[in-house]
Amino acid sequence: MLGDAPFGISVVPQYVNLSHEQMLRSLSFHEAGHAVVGMVVGINCARSSLFQDEIEGEFCWTGRTVWGKSEPSCFHFAAMCAAGQVAGLRQLEEAGLLSCEVRKWADAPHDRETAIHSLAGSGYEITLEGPAPANGATWSQVTMYAEALIGQYWNVVTEGAEALLGSPALSLSGDQIAQAVGIANPPRVT
Repeated sequence: MLGDAPFGISVVPQYVNLSHEQMLRSLSFHEAGHAVVGMVVGINCARSSLFQDEIEGEFCWTGRTVWGKSEPSCFHFAAMCAAGQVAGLRQLEEAGLLSCEVRKWADAPHDRETAIHSLAGSGYEITLEGPAPANGATWSQVTMYAEALIGQYWNVVTEGAEALLGSPALSLSGDQIAQAVGIANPPRVT
């Protein structure tokens, strides 16, 4: 089981040459990628949100998807972590916005580090280079699986991103996302 407390994934705020609307759209796809893939692999989604944060006296936009207590496989948890970046990059590419600068902005090392460090406590190892360990996977394997799921559920991720962007406070519960996209939000483990 992955933790008794809700677990959050956050996009680290950075600056990039995108319009306000382009940035929010990309962030919404990033968070919808986490939410949809998480639900598909059996992780309860508590909430996805976009919000402003203050860093060194300046405000910027970021996002977070929070998870309820769940019992996914370690590989599925890692794929959920990778799915945000995969979805965000796909949306930017389809919109014709994926320059080197934007790709760097959309890189999500915090999600990769979340997977690596959270799962290490369970004895599951994710390596960045070399062969897969006997008790884990490579980040490349995890990302390829996340890419396959994002590809399979792209219309659902798009609906989730649109629902998040259309919500009054740029925040939806996992159940609201599930209802908007027509998939089930797995129940929390008690």
